[in-house]
Amino acid sequence: KNLYVICAIFFFSFASYMSLRNLQSSLNDAGGLGMLSLSCIYAFLFIGSIFTTTIVQRLRPKFSMLASLLGLLLYNISNFYPSYATLIPGACIAGFSLATIWTAQATYMANNASSYAQLTNQRFQDVLSNFHGIFFGFFQVSQMVGGVISSIIFSLNKPESKSNADDDGGLLNGMYNCPGKGASSFQVQFDPAMYYMMVAVFLSSMICSILILLFCLDPLEGALRNPRAGISIQLFSVFKMLTNPHILCILPLMSYTLLQTTFIFGEFNKAFVTCVLGIHMIGYLTVCLSLFSSIFAFATGLLQKYVGPEAIIVTGLLMHQVILVMMWVWVPSKQMPVIFFIIVAVWGAGDGMVVTQIISLLGTLFMNRKEAAFSTYKMAQSASAFLMFITGPYICTRVKVIITLTMNILAVLGYTTLRIRLRLKLEKDKKSD
Repeated sequence: KNLYVICAIFFFSFASYMSLRNLQSSLNDAGGLGMLSLSCIYAFLFIGSIFTTTIVQRLRPKFSMLASLLGLLLYNISNFYPSYATLIPGACIAGFSLATIWTAQATYMANNASSYAQLTNQRFQDVLSNFHGIFFGFFQVSQMVGGVISSIIFSLNKPESKSNADDDGGLLNGMYNCPGKGASSFQVQFDPAMYYMMVAVFLSSMICSILILLFCLDPLEGALRNPRAGISIQLFSVFKMLTNPHILCILPLMSYTLLQTTFIFGEFNKAFVTCVLGIHMIGYLTVCLSLFSSIFAFATGLLQKYVGPEAIIVTGLLMHQVILVMMWVWVPSKQMPVIFFIIVAVWGAGDGMVVTQIISLLGTLFMNRKEAAFSTYKMAQSASAFLMFITGPYICTRVKVIITLTMNILAVLGYTTLRIRLRLKLEKDKKSD
């Protein structure tokens, strides 16, 4: 029951948050407000990740999630009048809230999976993978719903994307998008009434998630590890994780899981989709990406016990490599919109395969240090996303493609190293027995 309650909570809350986040780089491009607000989100996600172990253990997962949802509610409200005075503080609160809610969710899920595995006499790793497959399936559907809502509302009064042209009359979009040139200075014009309608709908969705959490989610049974440990000790445990050989091996993979999301929703939406097809198409492409991500997240959660996490993670990363190489040679055109959908479909499939498994991997490797492991995971994610967004207004799209591809390759190498280390350790333990 509680698994599906958490799915519902994240469905309504992240349908709101992610839809607004995905539009920031296009709607608030003037003065770089959108990119700056995204940078603030991930800067405070990093800061929040340092303290989430303490917060979750003191407040417990349920009330940690409640406090986080209230913070995301403030971010939603700040979007009614986006300016430096409203959106930036709202983004900072949202970033800290995201760090807390994800650590609380992962802790709650891991403890529930452990109890269920003992009750049904199944392997903890298989149960946790299945739980996260179901969760991320619902999670991706929330992006689909949010994308449909935003696209329908904007289609009622289709916004125009105005951009400068190069000397040949063509738009400087896609791989040729650079700060200060052509398409990077586009402006999106839309009906304010439609915008306020969209934000109001998402505000209602966020309120629904808070009510579901308050009245439907049971408190986590049992004691968390060291709930009364000093703050300094708990903070030290988070930073100590960065010296763990297992963490060091998968640090590029942990960083990549959010880096690839910021790339596809930030740079791809701005340089490829908005410039060529228009901002009203972002929602429909988000639906396509989320649909494939949801299907593959759910499927891999079930298939993990048969094919193993190694094949799933590496395959997902290789799918992204193919798309990144394709972007390097592809010239986007509004006459071929199907190519955009193929790109996001393959990207979504790879995302669903990788994200589901990395959460399960951390829960399996660090069963007794789950909160610290998940906090370190969010720190690695937020650091890479922050660097991507803060440098966004100053570097060209082709450079960002190279950065994303490089991190992808490092993720494959690091994860392969981890599997080799674990296999050697297992063989050594067998010999010693």
